[in-house]
Formats: sequence, C-alpha cells, structure tokens
Amino acid sequence: MELKVWVDGVQRVVCGVNEKTTCQEVVIALAQAMGRTGRYTLKEKWKDVERHFMPDEKLLPSLSKWGQQAKDVQLILNRTGPSLNLRPVSDKLRGAERNIHRQSLPPMAKLRNKSDKNGHLKEAKRKSLNFAEGAREWLESFGKSKEGKGKGKDPEPEKKGSGSNPEPGGELNQLLHRQQEKLKSLQSELESTEMEIEKLKEDDQPNISEDMIQLQELIDERSAEAEEVEFWENELKAEQLHGGELRVQLEEMREKLEECEEKLRDCRLKTQFLEADTEMVRSQREWQEAKSCHGIRIKVEELKEEISVKSQEAIQLQEDIRLVEKAIERVENEIQRKRCELEDLTRELRQANLLQFIQQTGTKVSILPVQEGPAEVMGE
Repeated sequence: MELKVWVDGVQRVVCGVNEKTTCQEVVIALAQAMGRTGRYTLKEKWKDVERHFMPDEKLLPSLSKWGQQAKDVQLILNRTGPSLNLRPVSDKLRGAERNIHRQSLPPMAKLRNKSDKNGHLKEAKRKSLNFAEGAREWLESFGKSKEGKGKGKDPEPEKKGSGSNPEPGGELNQLLHRQQEKLKSLQSELESTEMEIEKLKEDDQPNISEDMIQLQELIDERSAEAEEVEFWENELKAEQLHGGELRVQLEEMREKLEECEEKLRDCRLKTQFLEADTEMVRSQREWQEAKSCHGIRIKVEELKEEISVKSQEAIQLQEDIRLVEKAIERVENEIQRKRCELEDLTRELRQANLLQFIQQTGTKVSILPVQEGPAEVMGE
C-alpha cells in the first residue's frame, strides 16, 4: 500500500506500507530517500486539528479512526533540527535528495536490532524511543547488508503536489500540543526509571527486590496517570470536533433561512403583481369581474397561505438556530471544564515526579522543567 506524506511542500509517496508499519519506519524511509540527516517529527493534520505521531505508533490503524474524513487528513514531515552527529553527505545521497520522491520501506528485518529478542517485553513500555535510536539501528544493519549486494533499481521519478497552506491553530490545539509534550516528558522519565532498575539489577545491591517492587508500583501508577491524561486529550479533541460539526450545522441553517427569506420576498412581489393585475382587469372588464376576481382571489389566498407557511418555517429555523447556539455554549463550557481537569492532572503528575525523586535521593531539591527534544534521524 502507498502512503502520501508532505515534505517541504512536496508530496512524497512511501511504498510498502501495511497495518504493522510504524511512524519510525516511515520517517527512516523518507530520511534515507532524501539523504539528509537531522531530527524529524511526523504529524497528521485535518483542518485546524494537528497531532504528532509517537515513534512506535502504527499509521494505518490511526488513520482509519478518522473514518470518511481520512481522505482529508494530511501527513506532514517536519525537520526540526540538525543531527547531533553530522557526517558529510555523499554525492549519491545528494542526487537522491534531488531526484527521489518515491521510496519503499526498508525490510522489517533491517529495522530490528538483534537485542530486541531479549528485550521484547520492555519494548512495549518504552514508548518514548526517539527516531535517532531507530535510525542508527537501521543504518548499521543496512550498511552491513549493503556490502554484498548490488545497486537496486532506480526509484520512480519525483511526484510533486501543491502543498496546502497550514491554517492557524486555535487555543485548544496549543493546549493539546502542550499536553502531548508533557506526556512525552513523562514517558521519558518512565524510560529513565526502567534504566535505573536495570542498573540496580546489575549492581546487585541489598534489598533490591523491595526497591524494584516500589519502583514498579510507581511506574504502574504513573503509567495509569499518563493513560488518563491521554484519554482526556482524546475527549477534548472529540469535543472540539463535535463543536466544529455544530458550527457547520449552524451555517447550513443560516443558509436555509436566507433561502426562505429570499423566497418570501419573491412571493410578496408576486402578490403585488397579482393585485395590480386584479385592479387592471376590474377596471377594463366589469362584466368579467366576478369570474376574474374570483380566480385571482383564489391565487392570492394560495399565495398568502404559502407566505404564512414560509413565515412559520422561518420562525422554526430561528428557533433551531437558538437551540444550536445553546448547544455550542454547553460544549464550550464542557471544554473549559475538561481543560481545568487536564491542568489538575498535570499538577498531580508533577507532584508525583517530585515525590519519586525525593524518595530515590533522600534529599529535597528543586526540579527544573524537563525539555525533551524531538526525535533524531541520521542518514547514511
């Protein structure tokens, strides 16, 4: 299956994508196709809604959650900075960067390190694995296997597309982005805690079993809190989407109201013309006054009834608009309440982090905010 990704305003096509393909594998394939080292982030965008993918998140299942709106979702790859270990790029890779926009995913076997067989159980918890680690693993295995192989077929010619102009995000999108950064920071701390557990195992210190149990309990507790934060983020996004649908319905009702008002004006004009014709016929042909006036009066009555019906429809539409506005107000209040709940959860997570650090060191220290850089991908 093919997956379209926007890179610097140009649409690239990644081949060989399946249900198990992760974000990390797609980013590595694109970085290898462009021949550029650096740190990259992959995000999905639908109108004003943006969300960054986790490295081990599977793309096709995530896109399928959008349903019929999946065709309007754009995948955007951003280069957030240079690589920490910069190496000169060969002429071959530079040529690939200029000419290649279509790249197949590398074999799954080359993306897996041999040590993954022993650490498979830990891999599920280490969701904060960055793109740089995966890139190094892939490049090492790719370099070893490349010595005994010939050159592959040239990729297909570059496919260009017009980049979509990003629409300005609202306050809710900024809040979602901040919460996602906090979630990444929390996952990074979970990873460091696991590393500390491994270190304690190697040192074979006394009472290590009890310490491991306590640390594991803290990890489970914080993992549950992280899942709860992610749940509320999804709820907030759902409420935002629902509010957007309500606004669309409100616009449709306003358009229908304008159409009804236009029809009402047309009916009034027709009524005026018919009344003028009635007066003219009455003055010219008195002997046909009864028949002509009777027929015209019937038409006038029918038009008046139609005007009355249209007026009632307009009143009903106005009432529906008021109900929709009230529903939007309730949704906004609900979003505000959930935003407060997210802030409370964030405060509790910070307190849990401080308590864990104090329990580990036995001293009181001040904690600076954790700044986690985006993932890193290295090209060969």
